[in-house]
Amino acid sequence: MSTRQGKWERKCVHCGECCRIVVPDKNGLPVRIALHCPAWNPETHRCDVYSQRRSFLSKLLGHPCMMADEQIKAKLQPTHCAYSPHYYRGLDYDPKTAKTVPWLTRMMLQYSVWRIRRKIKRQLAHG
Repeated sequence: MSTRQGKWERKCVHCGECCRIVVPDKNGLPVRIALHCPAWNPETHRCDVYSQRRSFLSKLLGHPCMMADEQIKAKLQPTHCAYSPHYYRGLDYDPKTAKTVPWLTRMMLQYSVWRIRRKIKRQLAHG
């Protein structure tokens, strides 16, 4: 890990907010919902596949994990995140706006996250 990377890593408080799934609501606007990425471990508050999250999640999800700078550019990083500049207006989880996501979408995502979590656990167990 480079010193630049280490500096940023030390800022992270491992809240997991940036690992929440973002989906479009009924109006097509991005909404952060109550589900986390399947690789996020709620017990340790860390990513189970952090060192290889770009390639590993790309294979399982069909897209890579978004890095902090990518989330900031897309205005998806939580506003309280240590990575975010103090003037940043990001996308926080709000249960009221999360309800604007169609219920079928939420249910399908819950099932997908559960299935992918099982795959991750199996792959980690087999090394």
